[in-house]
Amino acid sequence: MTDRKGPENILVCVDGSEYTESSVAHAVWLSQLIGSEKVRVHYVTDVSKFRIPLVNEMGSSVGLQSCNGLFSELYEQEKANVRLIEDRVRKTFEESDSKVNYEFVADQGFPLDALKLEDVDYSHLVIGKRGENRAADASHLGSHMCDFIEHARQTCLVSSASYSPIARCLMLVFEESDLQLQLDYWKEFSVNFEFVIAIAEKKVSQSKISEAAEELEFRGLKVSVSEGIFENAESVRDLLQRKQCEAVSVVWNSAPKWLSFFKKGDLLPVMNICRVPFLIIPKEKN
Repeated sequence: MTDRKGPENILVCVDGSEYTESSVAHAVWLSQLIGSEKVRVHYVTDVSKFRIPLVNEMGSSVGLQSCNGLFSELYEQEKANVRLIEDRVRKTFEESDSKVNYEFVADQGFPLDALKLEDVDYSHLVIGKRGENRAADASHLGSHMCDFIEHARQTCLVSSASYSPIARCLMLVFEESDLQLQLDYWKEFSVNFEFVIAIAEKKVSQSKISEAAEELEFRGLKVSVSEGIFENAESVRDLLQRKQCEAVSVVWNSAPKWLSFFKKGDLLPVMNICRVPFLIIPKEKN
């Protein structure tokens, strides 16, 4: 797992979509959970959406003067859009009554490059996921979510479309090392919700499960264990509904290869169908 000796600061990535307020609200909740000193809300204007073909359908060149005028108009529109997004972020923080310090930063570029995910000053990354009914849009941060998680060294909180208080968290466990990583993460913070430990197949010994449950209970938490085989996204969603869990905690890329729905590139549909926030804990990276 990532070494988190630095400050517990949070980087929130927003794109101006309907997930902006939700991502900020989840970041406020996370800041209270981990005792964050700072929340940075970073909006990136994806420059790829300003690409204009220089050749029209008839094969003739588009005049550079026309392109320059169009770029200027788009630039002014984007400046106005940034002001609106900053106002939405400010209102969300005000409505939360949070005392955490925050800053809003607007940047331009390609999201993965502009956000500088290698920045060690941030222990957690918050990003919204693209709604399952949303039209495909490469400029939407949710479209790049798996790439963000893959490149980040930070723990990632992937927010759902709307925020609601979390009273019960489903801890998905595939391997014993996965279980230990999750325990190492959660024991650092004072949490006030119940854990449901969900074990896929029989990959974790009963003694390890009992030890984990006892450690969480020692910290005053309610714990239950649910064993089952997670064959597809629907089975995870059904378990969430049965156990009435409002969040999922899982280690990135911990699932065995046979569990194809958790492979990189297929994680987004799983998160969308479950419609709850996912806390993604990274494995140690070389």
